[in-house]
Amino acid sequence: MKWLPIAALTVVAGWLGTAQAAPLKLEDVPADAKWLAHVDVDAARKSSVVEKFFEHCGKHCPVVKKFMCVCGELGLKDCKGLHGITVYDTGFAPHHGVLIARAEWNAHLLEEKVGKAANHKTMKFDEYTIHTWTACKEGMHTHELAGALYHPDVLVVACCPELLKSALKVLEGKAKSAAGTSAPLAGKVSVGAIFLARATDLKEVKCPHCHPVLQQLKSFDYQKGEHEGRWFSKITVTADSPEVAERLGKVFEGFGAWLSLQAYKTPWAVELLSKAKLRVEGNVVKVRFREPVDTLVSHIPELCTLLREHLGMHGEMPHKHCKAMREHCKGEHEHCKGEHKESCKEK
Repeated sequence: MKWLPIAALTVVAGWLGTAQAAPLKLEDVPADAKWLAHVDVDAARKSSVVEKFFEHCGKHCPVVKKFMCVCGELGLKDCKGLHGITVYDTGFAPHHGVLIARAEWNAHLLEEKVGKAANHKTMKFDEYTIHTWTACKEGMHTHELAGALYHPDVLVVACCPELLKSALKVLEGKAKSAAGTSAPLAGKVSVGAIFLARATDLKEVKCPHCHPVLQQLKSFDYQKGEHEGRWFSKITVTADSPEVAERLGKVFEGFGAWLSLQAYKTPWAVELLSKAKLRVEGNVVKVRFREPVDTLVSHIPELCTLLREHLGMHGEMPHKHCKAMREHCKGEHEHCKGEHKESCKEK
């Protein structure tokens, strides 16, 4: 599903407000889940780094501005009522999975909004009213969704009624959850984690454009947040063998070196990159970064300038590509027919 970018950006959009604890609840996630991601919006609100980022970057970053309306679209008066978002799935299919959002929902407004959606229908499941509708009703990303309020402050959305019912059973404690298990998804969550993403059984990922390295990995764990005056980032990847882990460690080292070369005009960025520590232990690769919050906060204005330049540069690339394709396809080239024809049309 494509809810994860919305969840991550909502952290930035919703940093204001009174903090309430909304960390990952493994009781919400089924024991057979293959991946999960969680955004603790309340932890983000308490983060000096997120606050400073929003203050300096929010007004100029087009991606942030685009998602400033997310809370309103979800039926909230403002983002102060949003506390946490969890997304998971028991497989790796596109447009498939479950989203759980904890917030101070306006049930009437939610029903009003979903009632206007394409192909909206309702059905009963125990004491719940399940709503179904069509998302992205035009184009290749058209897919069905189903949603229900498990509790006045817990909204559950899934790709189909069957998966939604399974999710509700987990929340009710009628189906086994990941809590208390030894599964990779049930590992320890760092105190202060704002964003967390985990996956296991990566060999099951099947897609034509997936990197072959996925077939050589067992699991990964990524956590980022702020605790006791320090910003931290943790990456843990479990490979099939020590040999694969060793090669993957070299890839991480090379990527860090490439980033340092890219940032050669900003010595402070190069210095921060050097603070990341890489360790390979058997078949496990670990990357750890910890830095005082004050240090990061002091560089955020410069970071925002770089971000604006980066987004501006990449924002122009699709338009240049489309223009080049149209120019190339003006003639009677055989390869401009068929599946490439749509790419060559004037937008």
